[in-house]
Amino acid sequence: MPKAPRAKVGQDKKPIHPNSRKAQQLTRKASRDQRLGVKNLNTQRTELLADRLMWFQQNVDLEKKCLKKSELASLCKKYLSRFEDELDQIDIVQHIGNRQGRQHAAREAAISMTLNKEKDEFASNGLELPDLVNAKNFEYFKQWNGEIKYLQNIKLRKIAITDSEECDEDTSESQDKQMDDLDNDDSS
Repeated sequence: MPKAPRAKVGQDKKPIHPNSRKAQQLTRKASRDQRLGVKNLNTQRTELLADRLMWFQQNVDLEKKCLKKSELASLCKKYLSRFEDELDQIDIVQHIGNRQGRQHAAREAAISMTLNKEKDEFASNGLELPDLVNAKNFEYFKQWNGEIKYLQNIKLRKIAITDSEECDEDTSESQDKQMDDLDNDDSS
């Protein structure tokens, strides 16, 4: 008569002793999975930063030697409005006909989540952008080919909404001074 097959380890639903080899194997596997999850999270952050920098490289005027802080802030505002066309298209598709469900709802939710996060960063401590005010860093940024391994060589700067307001105030003050100078010249 043939022997019955043995039960394999882990399938017999017996509790595992905390000091056993099996418990140590499971602990090692769990800690390894946790470490790999952290590495994947860091990789995702780096890829998102690289995508952001590529957008700035495509939308900045490469003819200049460097940008002013006000120009960088206005470029940041343009960056925050980059999904408006796509959201308008989704809105148009949703309003066509008598549709029961919402088409492209997942994409719309992803875009709105991203925009809310970036607008909150811009309003609070600032978005991390390439330091295009520094001429040397701007030159390196122009030559960057998009490889992630060279991303660490690009210096970053945080630009907040207060920076754009300061730049607006500076321009209004300089315009006021110019107007005062013109008034003084006319009265003389």
